Amino acid sequence: MFLLAALLLPLSALAASVHVGSDYFLKGNETATNDAYVIAPSAIFAGTVSGDVLAAGRTVQSEGAIGADALFVGETVTVGGAVADDMRVLGGTVRIRGKISGDAVVIGANVTVEEGAVVSGSVYAVGGDIDIAGSVGGEMKAAGGSVHVSGPVGGAVEIWGEEVELSSGASVGGDFIYHAPREASIAPDAHVLGETLFDEQSGAARGALSRFSSGSVSFQLLAMLAGAFFLFLLFRERTEEILLDASQNFWRRILRGLLLFLIAPFAGALLFFTAIGIPLGFALFALYLAGLVFSSAYAGMLLGAILSRPLFHRSAFPLSARTVFVGTAFLALLQAVPYLGFAALLLLTLASLGSLGTIGWRRVKQMP
Repeated sequence: MFLLAALLLPLSALAASVHVGSDYFLKGNETATNDAYVIAPSAIFAGTVSGDVLAAGRTVQSEGAIGADALFVGETVTVGGAVADDMRVLGGTVRIRGKISGDAVVIGANVTVEEGAVVSGSVYAVGGDIDIAGSVGGEMKAAGGSVHVSGPVGGAVEIWGEEVELSSGASVGGDFIYHAPREASIAPDAHVLGETLFDEQSGAARGALSRFSSGSVSFQLLAMLAGAFFLFLLFRERTEEILLDASQNFWRRILRGLLLFLIAPFAGALLFFTAIGIPLGFALFALYLAGLVFSSAYAGMLLGAILSRPLFHRSAFPLSARTVFVGTAFLALLQAVPYLGFAALLLLTLASLGSLGTIGWRRVKQMP
């Protein structure tokens, strides 16, 4: 295990408030001066958090002010307060009625941006039913069963859905592009500044979204997010180094990862033929399995790093929680697509494994 120890250490220190266990309640007159990480049956933020917030629970409610990024995971998630930067949400029922100063990335069975809510950046939503009645300053991309827009969107809008509607009062500051089995319902007073383009959506794509929205991959997504955020929060510096190396040398790292995947078990088996080699064989197999586990967790983050430039027009580095969330969620969504999902997971895992082995070997060579 020396290779992994050399790779992951030193452990990054976290200046944060951590709560795991019973219900969590930050009162309205209270302030958390650092980041807040909460895992509880119920998490309520009525007060102020100066830094980032990561909260997972059956019910998550944010009514106070969050000074940086927010990540919420829960069966029911309500955001009624302010978020000073980007927000990511994974939930069953998601309601946004506050002010989000950055982008909002939301995955849920039912997603609602209520009238009066403000998202200054862009909205990226995946779900069963999606209703955008609030104000969106940037662009909007949504994929779901039913997608309704009745508020103003400053940029372009692109929608994948079974039913698409621009209701009365809706306005689009750019192009309106939608992929659906039938033409959208567009109210007479709905305004589209750019072009309106209709693309008939394939049944395979709709089937994949349906399986995702119904929750067939939700457990897998939660497991992938848990592993990804474990590495991101505890080993951020090393994680960033691995993802940067893998993204810059993608195809070469895939080849190296494939070689490690095939050769390591064979080398471990050979060691079992000698008495002195048995402990080394067990150690090599343990290292091999640990490498596969870490690489599968890195896979989603690597996809997020690769997609950051085309999606958000900015580099993924320094690594942010948004990159981790978006990449992992998108990889989980791909798993609902036959063949494509497996191929993407395999390539990203092999690239991560190749980078993990490369950087780990460099660390070993540097050891006195």
